[in-house]
Amino acid sequence: MSLNFRPKFTLINFLIFIALLVVLSIFLSQKATAPTSKNSQSKTTTFSKGTVKLNTLWANGTLKYSGSVTFPTPCHTLVSSAKVLESHPEQVRIDLIADADESPPSTVCAQVITAKDFSGEVKVSKDATVSVYLDGELVQ
Repeated sequence: MSLNFRPKFTLINFLIFIALLVVLSIFLSQKATAPTSKNSQSKTTTFSKGTVKLNTLWANGTLKYSGSVTFPTPCHTLVSSAKVLESHPEQVRIDLIADADESPPSTVCAQVITAKDFSGEVKVSKDATVSVYLDGELVQ
């Protein structure tokens, strides 16, 4: 008679063990993603205007940005740079320079809409403002 109860008891123990593992993994994953200090607050913005898309994330005193610029051909190139203008709050200026590829006339460049990515990071306060310039013209 004791042999009949033992498999049920083992199955119940196994299910309880699995449930505890699930609860523990959920607890640890929430703890790992929780902010560790006042400076780890995050601020995210996304904007899209015409051919320029920008995403920003501020965390721990660093503004990380990424985005893309849409071009009419894959032969265009994109160069990006960022600078922090001294003011309060700081002003972050992201300059994007687009250039058509200077290929020889015999090179064919298909008319295919292509997104070119850019990214970077700067150390600024959470209240910093961001402006984007494409070929010297203010986008945002």
